[in-house]
Amino acid sequence: MESISEPKDVKAITALAFDGSSNSLDSLSELYILQEVASRWAFDTRKDIGGDEVHPSEMFDIIAGTGIGGFYAILFARLNLTAWSLKDQTVCMNILDVALDEIMRDSEICLDSSFKESKPKTRAIICVVNSTSSGSCRFLRNYRSRGSPSPPCSIRQVIRATLSNGDQIPPAKIQEEYFSSALNGFANPTYVLMKELGNALPRGTMIACVVNIGAGQPTTHSLTCSMDSASAKNLALSSTN
Repeated sequence: MESISEPKDVKAITALAFDGSSNSLDSLSELYILQEVASRWAFDTRKDIGGDEVHPSEMFDIIAGTGIGGFYAILFARLNLTAWSLKDQTVCMNILDVALDEIMRDSEICLDSSFKESKPKTRAIICVVNSTSSGSCRFLRNYRSRGSPSPPCSIRQVIRATLSNGDQIPPAKIQEEYFSSALNGFANPTYVLMKELGNALPRGTMIACVVNIGAGQPTTHSLTCSMDSASAKNLALSSTN
């Protein structure tokens, strides 16, 4: 009797998880780390382009995050931006729509389009919680999954949900629920990302690598307003060496 063989020619996937933060300055080092990774990837694999032309969606098959980390996951996985497109920009919480319009001015994708795609190039997992009941981590995805279904929503709604801190940005209403960031308890989404991979990937899929980029510990490296972009970049480069 023949044994059941695993599917052949299944691509080994790569995944990226951004730690969450409610402070855009704390998350700035994550961008510089990603820029450095992109530059090294371009040097090793793509001799015809520079690191500033690399889209994270070329390097990673799945990108997850919450808080501003979730915002980055949306920009890179769903909107296919480069890390350099956000250079020297931070998320101004009280004028979010103005900041989004500035970031998206060269994009052909409307923020009111559906977050879910029929055949996404890169999967996005945004970790949120129900703001009225809190509890377990919920996923807003741009793809179909065998896990608990994600409610239909627009890109703008998902951005508001992952950036919601209950103060400057209120919870995002999606259908009949209100969602906010999952920073309290799920600031590092790597664990829930690994659980989700079993629902998102075909049987037999190999995982080549999982990269987690942290936002740092405030008690150790606090990116306060007194730290400029050059200092944040130096801190990020020291983390990758």
